[in-house]
Amino acid sequence: MIFACEATSDTILKTLSQEPQLTAKQVYVRSIRTTSKPVSYQAIHKHLTSLCEVHVLEKSGPHYRINHEWILRTEQFLEDAKRNNAQNRPEIEENAPIKELDYRYRKSETPGFFP
Repeated sequence: MIFACEATSDTILKTLSQEPQLTAKQVYVRSIRTTSKPVSYQAIHKHLTSLCEVHVLEKSGPHYRINHEWILRTEQFLEDAKRNNAQNRPEIEENAPIKELDYRYRKSETPGFFP
């Protein structure tokens, strides 16, 4: 997944990575063939528009394609993350106890948050 919890955007990116220039209708048709989650044309169009607004996609006439600059920035980000993660990765103790977190809501800790 590229966009955590955003299966529609991931499907669009996967579709456009396989066929670089498609219309919204072509993206929709190919997307419904590759996903098990039902998705409407309006949802695909909304995601295409959103991805264009953040410069992940480019639109040329009726066709959409992945923005090459976005690919290069993402590639650089992943290389940096990979390098930094490898350099700053602490050793993990085998059989170390897992620390339990308390996620219970405590009203006194969040004054004014709930009525």
